[in-house]
Amino acid sequence: MQQKDQSYKPDHVNYRDRIVSLRRHNADRMVGESTGWTMDARGDESLYKPSQLGRSSCSLRRVAAGVDQPFTLTFIAGPRGLGQGAQLLFWMPGQGSLGTMPQTVDQNLPGYVELETDSTARLETVCASGQHYDLTELPSNSALGRQEVFDVSNISLGFKVVAGELEDGATVKLHIGRKSGFVWKCLAGRKEFKVLIRPAPDAPAMRLPEPVRIDIDPLAADHLDVFLPGSAAPGTPIRAAVLVRDMHDNRVACQGPATLVVGDREYQTFLQQGRAELILAPMGTSLLQASASVPELGLSGQSNCCVPAEGLQLFFGDMHTHDMNSTAEGFPSDCYAWARDDKRLDFQSLPVQVHRWIDNEKWALVKHFNEYFLEEGRFVTFLAFEWQHSSCGDKVVHYLGGDQPYLPVDDQRYDNPGKLYAALKNSDAFIISHHPGYALDLHVPGTRWEVLDPALDRMVELWSMHGSSEGFDPLDRPVLPPRRPGGVYEAFMARRTYALTGARIALEFKVNGACMGAEIALADKREILIKAHAPGVIRELQLLRNTEIVHSTCPQDNDVELSWQESLAQPAFYHCRVIQADGHLAVSSPVWVG
Repeated sequence: MQQKDQSYKPDHVNYRDRIVSLRRHNADRMVGESTGWTMDARGDESLYKPSQLGRSSCSLRRVAAGVDQPFTLTFIAGPRGLGQGAQLLFWMPGQGSLGTMPQTVDQNLPGYVELETDSTARLETVCASGQHYDLTELPSNSALGRQEVFDVSNISLGFKVVAGELEDGATVKLHIGRKSGFVWKCLAGRKEFKVLIRPAPDAPAMRLPEPVRIDIDPLAADHLDVFLPGSAAPGTPIRAAVLVRDMHDNRVACQGPATLVVGDREYQTFLQQGRAELILAPMGTSLLQASASVPELGLSGQSNCCVPAEGLQLFFGDMHTHDMNSTAEGFPSDCYAWARDDKRLDFQSLPVQVHRWIDNEKWALVKHFNEYFLEEGRFVTFLAFEWQHSSCGDKVVHYLGGDQPYLPVDDQRYDNPGKLYAALKNSDAFIISHHPGYALDLHVPGTRWEVLDPALDRMVELWSMHGSSEGFDPLDRPVLPPRRPGGVYEAFMARRTYALTGARIALEFKVNGACMGAEIALADKREILIKAHAPGVIRELQLLRNTEIVHSTCPQDNDVELSWQESLAQPAFYHCRVIQADGHLAVSSPVWVG
């Protein structure tokens, strides 16, 4: 039936008159990004019928964290079929998001992929090769000491139609790990394969309407996390949290009663989804520490120390995490919620990491989530991006405020550190340089110290997934400010910070009364004060002058206080290291004298 021409009445609103142009910092850049490895960049926007493409599934809907369990991905072609030259990919962002990387090189190695089909079409397996970082191959002069190989690639696995046609109803199976196993990632969470179809080499990429979802589940309950604030002013109510974890540190979603003991007071609470929160009596003038138990699970745990403090307070946070907007995984909301609710951090930075151009829309999304999770007095967020230069190193730029621009390294205005520093001096920004222990001739180099601008480069990162530039393993970073964006920013700019490998050690370090991070006038007499309160036994406390140990003590206790003096006419800088018996440590920022 032929449709007759219609005469439509015009819309009574002229929307063109309502256009408000936004001033974009990178107004001349095209939509998209140069890498194509993150978020939705692998799909083109076009009008098509996903219902005609087919459907896909996985033999596993759920799998336990860290187990060896092969699996099969299946695609059944739809009415549209797939002709010669067509390609289908099961694609997942991240860095080794499933654990083992699928591969087609050696059937005797884990993750080997086998293709099976009932179609007469000739198919060819497509499997992107993983990029591996082998820290054992670092130069001998590198400060990084971990011996480990890890994958940094997304997963891109599928097939190409070499000859013939994959007709309606034809089935293709990809068996992964059937011959030599497949060990799943230890990190629990939701994993999604986007199923991408390119009907012809020059055709727009299309996607099936539903991703293939696999949930990695936690294992059985193994231990408790018990958290108190790092410090509190006397008279302030104390918020405590108890969480149930498996052996891989995933939260275990269990229910049941729990008991918290603080001094001579006992509190009863109830776990919901493996988590309980309660308000304790107001802070007194003595150090506070709590122990928790869950009798039904046979588990107990001890908290970090909460230090009584007036004025400056101690907060814990993480200034370098990534999500699906970078070459990592997880929705932004999951990453922020994990830091705030699961790890009870006080502040977080979630920088976008693609190093080069991203479009305004993605940066707008980054800004939105940064401000959405900002809650003054509870959880402080920093808008940030990671800038990488192949000879000057990685720098994570952090802003005070949620409406600043993204400055990519492939923009001529910011393509070297000097230009970047010049631009950032017009903002409230600070930089934390990444993995400074790497050699300078790597694609991901270490820090080139001679080009740093100390007015902006206020700190360097000691620990990350890339290893240790100090010699140990990674995690949290704490600071001492009021818990609001301006207060945390002020503390970072003043370098009132120290680095942690995970254990929440409370640390105070002063030289002639000046806090860590300070630069003070030359004085012949140096009076140094160190106070540390650790959740575990302190094996050793080290005091260093110009990176050389000048004094050490082995307290074999959870608490230590050291007063130390020396007379010296020359300028020097001092810092300290606190080492627990289990290897966790804290490293203070220096104090520069003279």
